[in-house]
Amino acid sequence: LDFGGGVHRRVYYMPAAGNSEKSFGVAPTRPKTLAFWNSAPEELKYAWNFVADKPPAPGTPFSDFARVHFRTYRLEDLQVKVRSFVPYRAEVALVSPAYLETSRVFIPGYAATLNGQPVPVEVSPENLAMIHLGAGENRVELTYRGTWPMKLAIALSAAAWIVLVLIVLFRQSRAPAVREAA
Repeated sequence: LDFGGGVHRRVYYMPAAGNSEKSFGVAPTRPKTLAFWNSAPEELKYAWNFVADKPPAPGTPFSDFARVHFRTYRLEDLQVKVRSFVPYRAEVALVSPAYLETSRVFIPGYAATLNGQPVPVEVSPENLAMIHLGAGENRVELTYRGTWPMKLAIALSAAAWIVLVLIVLFRQSRAPAVREAA
């Protein structure tokens, strides 16, 4: 959330922020990594407040809430460079073969190219579209083309609309003219 004047605020309700078992939280099974980033040219200041629903027992420490690590990186140093989201295009430099898991939920009908050649799109353990990449420089493009049943359904739907419009136009042209009595 942007409150103006360079003040940004995000609220995470604990012990579990979100409905997914993989969302951030202080519950024992929740991941403990929470990423913050700044894509603005100027430096942003972050402040964290942790408000417990009940205070710790007297004489006991609160808890092991967080460990903070600051990392600086340059966009040109990233291993995966997403160039566009629609269609999904990325450049990936690899030392050894690996999978690229995209941000797209896997559904049948995706098509991918790797360095201009068609490659299969697989489903990742997280049910996202993923592509196997080789070592070296990889240019990936992922587009949704649809399945043949979906394309058939679209064609049948369009044909039905055209027939309906033609029927209405034909009936209007054949309807007798109605005269009002004077």
